[in-house]
Amino acid sequence: MLFMKRRRVMPLVLSFVLLLTAAVPFGSGKANAARTGVGSGIVQIAAGYQSSLALKSDGTVVAWGDNSQGQTDVPAELTVPGTVMDIAAGSYHSLALKSDGTVVAWGYNSKGQTEVPDELTEPGTVMGIAAGYQHSLALKSNGTVVAWGYNGQGQTGVPDELTVPGTVMEIAAGGIYSVALKSDGTVVAWGVSTLVPDELTEPGTVMDIAVKAANSLALRANGTVVAWGDNSHGQANVPAELTVPGTVMDIAAGAYHSLALKADGTVVAWGDNDQGQTEVPDELTVPGTVMDIAAGNNFSLALKADGTLVAWGDHSAGQTTVPNGLAKPVKGGAVAAGAIHSLALKSDGTVEAWGGSPGDVWGDDDPELGQLTVPDELTEPGTAMDIAAGSYHSLALKANGTVVAWGDNRYGQTDVPGLSGVKAVSAGTQHSLALTANGTVVAWGDDYYGQTTVPPGLSGVVAIAAGGFHSLALKADGTVVAWGNNSSGQRIVPSGLSGVVAIAAGGLHSLALKADGTVVAWGGDFHGQSYVPAGLTGVVAIAAGGLHSLALKADGTVVAWGDDFYGQSDVPAGLSGVAAIAAGGTLSLALKSDGTVVAWGAGPGDSDYYGQTNVPGNDRLSGLTVQEGNMDPVFSPSITAYTLDGPLVSSVHITPTLADPTYAELYVDNKPLASGSTATVSVSGASTVIPVRVEPYLKPPRTYTITVHGDGEPPDVQFAANGHATPSQTAESTVTVTDAESGVDTASLQYAWTQSTAVPADGWTAFASGDPLRRASGDGNWYLHIRAQDLAGNVADAVSNAFVLDNTAPELTLNGSNPMNIPQGGTYTEPGAVATDAIDGAIPASSITISGAVDTTRLGNYPVQYAVADRAGNTATVTRSVYVYDGDAPAIYLNGTNPMTVEANSPFVDPGATAQDVQDGDISASIIVTGTVDSTTLGTYTLFYNVSDAAGNAAATVTRAVYVNDTQPPVLTLLGDPVMSVPAGAAFADPGAQATDAYYGDISERIVVTGTVDTSQAGEYTLRYNVEDPSGNAAAEATRTVTVTAPDDSNGSDGSDGSENTGNSGTNESSGSGGPAAIR
Repeated sequence: MLFMKRRRVMPLVLSFVLLLTAAVPFGSGKANAARTGVGSGIVQIAAGYQSSLALKSDGTVVAWGDNSQGQTDVPAELTVPGTVMDIAAGSYHSLALKSDGTVVAWGYNSKGQTEVPDELTEPGTVMGIAAGYQHSLALKSNGTVVAWGYNGQGQTGVPDELTVPGTVMEIAAGGIYSVALKSDGTVVAWGVSTLVPDELTEPGTVMDIAVKAANSLALRANGTVVAWGDNSHGQANVPAELTVPGTVMDIAAGAYHSLALKADGTVVAWGDNDQGQTEVPDELTVPGTVMDIAAGNNFSLALKADGTLVAWGDHSAGQTTVPNGLAKPVKGGAVAAGAIHSLALKSDGTVEAWGGSPGDVWGDDDPELGQLTVPDELTEPGTAMDIAAGSYHSLALKANGTVVAWGDNRYGQTDVPGLSGVKAVSAGTQHSLALTANGTVVAWGDDYYGQTTVPPGLSGVVAIAAGGFHSLALKADGTVVAWGNNSSGQRIVPSGLSGVVAIAAGGLHSLALKADGTVVAWGGDFHGQSYVPAGLTGVVAIAAGGLHSLALKADGTVVAWGDDFYGQSDVPAGLSGVAAIAAGGTLSLALKSDGTVVAWGAGPGDSDYYGQTNVPGNDRLSGLTVQEGNMDPVFSPSITAYTLDGPLVSSVHITPTLADPTYAELYVDNKPLASGSTATVSVSGASTVIPVRVEPYLKPPRTYTITVHGDGEPPDVQFAANGHATPSQTAESTVTVTDAESGVDTASLQYAWTQSTAVPADGWTAFASGDPLRRASGDGNWYLHIRAQDLAGNVADAVSNAFVLDNTAPELTLNGSNPMNIPQGGTYTEPGAVATDAIDGAIPASSITISGAVDTTRLGNYPVQYAVADRAGNTATVTRSVYVYDGDAPAIYLNGTNPMTVEANSPFVDPGATAQDVQDGDISASIIVTGTVDSTTLGTYTLFYNVSDAAGNAAATVTRAVYVNDTQPPVLTLLGDPVMSVPAGAAFADPGAQATDAYYGDISERIVVTGTVDTSQAGEYTLRYNVEDPSGNAAAEATRTVTVTAPDDSNGSDGSDGSENTGNSGTNESSGSGGPAAIR
């Protein structure tokens, strides 16, 4: 696997990671991953909004800080060693690039930012990742860009030019925009904030980019910084010191602040300092200190060369609290292969060397070459950050940007010019190269073939490679420049070669790795070193030896081709998890992701074997003792498993001794220990397995184990009362703790009462064995927990059976009403009550005590009390109030008749009524009469009689009907004489009559007269007078007698007197012939 620095695949990284050279008999080549640090497993850091990520040297991921959206919940698959090669932190989501070239995403997914496109799940597809606010980017191995997630501002709308293979070398994601660094060293942006400064659109200008929120930074090829975008907090105001060419080697953008890692290994920060994020700790201002930087929203991270991580700024979500447990053994961080020697850069920044000649290589009395004699300054932790091996000389790039050289100097190849600000080194057969921060190349040593005559005007270089007698440079635009020896065509770069991301120079051939993961080779091929295996893809690093070639694939495997005389092309079976490769003259090297080195090629017995494939380090102990007793079996370096029986102790003292402390570290119980020192390790239980691990710097570890068999039995806990099922208001048990073997640790005794059998996390109280432990509150099942430890460390967590506690009174509910009213003389029937208890449930009615009597013969308030107790003795009482009241209504009796008749216009006198009540007696005086009688008006009138007794009982209403009637007949009086005489033939006029009524007055018009008077006929006639008033009362009939007398004979015999009256009667005055007159 290839660890990429921070989040990118880019020229700057390649200058540290993919520096390739050639070998024997002319030189060496290598390809390195990012280095680890002293005692640290961290190789890369990334900062999100309020979260942090770290990529460990074993290829696993650690995250801390804000986890509100799951952004620090690292997927389980990423905790498997060898899995991850790159990380990126967005605002609330995280990305990881796996070693197989696929992408994993987790955290906030509101806009699909963690839904990785299917095309990126194919192995070997991806070589770089970046995470923004709500979108994600991936740089494919063919140099094109894929984007997904939120596209509200076009941030995932990748420009067409970036979909052309070989175009892009690096990517970065801002808040709502995206940036790409093209292989020609120019910058392209899309989304919001897409206005890239003109100076960054010139080919060969830029070698690194960093963005966050709306803050954008670019590291120019000359080692200076350019900033653009939001400057609300001065984050785009680049300090003057960073505008000096060769000053800066890395950049990081926060939301409102910016960081720069200078070539001397110190940090500069500017912009918002609200949370102290730009207050760089003093320790980071010491030259050679820092290897990597990252900036979050309001916080900053720095990875020191000694492998420790420093964080400062906002701490609100724990993002600056670096997790414990990141310490790792010092292991290999880079490898380099010479003609007959090997180099390793360790994770602590020191250099190891092995193999090589003790002197007189050529048989011509040459002095000792000294390529194995590493300068003392390179044995100080944190000093070196890159290495290169020539045929017989070596180079190291220090963290401060200077170069150290040692070994063969017959051609001045170790006479380093006064250099500073160097970004990378490479060593050929007899010459050396250095790449400076401004993108130019410096060469020294043998120039017989012009290999140190750098082409005039060469700039914008991002990687270099020194071959046998030729040199290569990779420019930021992805093209290759070659100079020096061309005897086999090794400097004739294939026409049209572009999109290159790495180069390697062999003895007589050259290699180029393209962005699409394919390899191009040219030059000498008489050993097949330039015949790239058919179908070779997914390559992430290359190395060229003297006459053979190597390729490291994204899946961590190695492919080799070319000369195999010494077996240098026979890749060891099963080799995987490789992070870096190097090819020498007679050997090949692979650095695995666990920091171990594998070497193959010339071995013992070969004419050119000088120990170059014998990786130093001894994984064995020379001694191992335990102070508390003798181990079984007796110690032998080849035996790794031991037992120790019988010590009744809580700790043991172990003293291990390394067989060779020069190239290894020692860990006891996973803690570092100096060889020959004593470690104290706690033991507990029946057995404790203690690991004793030998960690060679460059080889796999060997673990010895000591299994300590001791007091394996925990203390015995006895409860005097072990629960009770009958409810009680208290629970109590005397607890006794004993241990027959190592004895009880009395200080460890604790107890806790809970309502669960699960061991409580808190609430413990100390006690002494034999103490009565009591609980006097609560309801339900309670358990007594006891925690005890013996002197051997065995812990007992005991729990009693359930103690049923009941400290709540029953609930007593009355049947019927309360209060209850009973009429006097009525019957009181006890309705009873119902009792329930939370523990006992329904309590029988027979358990309810009822006291108090009700006398219904006497008025009053009678309290009836109810009481009940549960089995634990909790009591409840309720009182019912029974009121005996006057329940009889009084009765009303009318005086006089009912109904009554009153003569109209006569006075009406109410005869009244009487009222009697059983309790109150005569209450007639309380009768209320409503209603009136108007005797002047005929009609029917109603009087209402009501009364209530003192208790408020109302009598039934009694009514009296009063009829005002007219019963008096009218008076009929005749007018005139009642007896009259009329001569025959004379007119009769009835004088009439008069009718008077006491109520209606004059009703004469109602008189009816019957009978007639016929004046033409003499005789006696009777007139009858009758009248009724409107009430139907009839007056006594009146009569009038009228006598018609015959005329005298003297008046004519014919009875005519000559008058006009011919005998008509009554009031009929009409003429007639003397017929009868009708009286009406």
